[in-house]
Amino acid sequence: METPSAPAAPPPPTAPWRGYARYCLAMVAGFGLALAAWIGAIQLQFGAPTAKGRWTAEVTAIKARIAATTPSPKLLVVCGSNGLFGIRSELIERETGWPSVNMSNHAALGIHYLLWQARAAAKSGDVIVMPLEYELYQETGATTEILMEQVLQGTPDYLRTMGPAPYLRFILSVKQERVLEGLQAKLRPPVLPTGGYQARTLNAHGDETNNRHEKAHLSAEETRWTSTIDGISPESISWGELRRFREWCRDHNIRLLASYPATIYFPVYEEARWGRTVRQIEEFYRSLDVPVLGTPRDFMYDRSFFYDTAYHLTDRGMEQRTRRLIELLRPHLGEHPHLARRGGQASGAQSSAR
Repeated sequence: METPSAPAAPPPPTAPWRGYARYCLAMVAGFGLALAAWIGAIQLQFGAPTAKGRWTAEVTAIKARIAATTPSPKLLVVCGSNGLFGIRSELIERETGWPSVNMSNHAALGIHYLLWQARAAAKSGDVIVMPLEYELYQETGATTEILMEQVLQGTPDYLRTMGPAPYLRFILSVKQERVLEGLQAKLRPPVLPTGGYQARTLNAHGDETNNRHEKAHLSAEETRWTSTIDGISPESISWGELRRFREWCRDHNIRLLASYPATIYFPVYEEARWGRTVRQIEEFYRSLDVPVLGTPRDFMYDRSFFYDTAYHLTDRGMEQRTRRLIELLRPHLGEHPHLARRGGQASGAQSSAR
């Protein structure tokens, strides 16, 4: 008689953590797939024209072309739109002999983007003049709508400059409505507005030309003093961005000169708290061995000189501000190297003739 076989041992109970691990892996995989699909949708609409980002994208592209075709050594103006509406690079070139390009752009693009744009434009031997808006010293690294539009519409290569965390923050800040708008614009380009700022009013040096005095429309809400009146936080990311930019300029044989933006004069700028802000800026540049051209008061004007914001001069103010800047620039520029060489050759030819 056969001995009955012993019943099979029941399978060991599944450890609770294994089910939890599978759940977590499924969640991560699902998030990864969703993120990949979202990134793909964003990439599909790169370059699609939209009304919000149209002007900044066009201005950026035009200025990049001007800089690329201007021989070095050249002078570049790098800042927000206080320079676009407030510095006449054409006049700087005519008065100093230095080929000059106004690279100024929308300040809401942020310090990191503006300096990235400057790195792309500058070459060995160039001079960069940097009259930054006061708010550009007080940045947190947040993605503004202007920056998002510019990257999606004009310069998606900028995403490669970001680390993993900033890249993820940027991607997740893009709204679904914006992606759909971009995809629709790819299929059927929208009719873009013909009013407001237009890139076609830039001259061959990148200066704005439509800010005529008789067209000024400065509103009361745009008439205000800077938000940095009480000082600039030591935690601002701008300090680190500017230190790294200074090192980059030194490594690439580029001279960096700081200055101050054009803005409306208010009596509050006579107070001690504003003096502390100015000292912060001056001491910072002194620590980097960067010359500072002038004082804030050199570039403060009556509101009648402003076009539509407290940083945008009219053509009359633009002329006055540029001539003051030229006075401050001359000791740092000297004669342009090409002019000096031609002058030396002419002197040599005259000596030979004698």
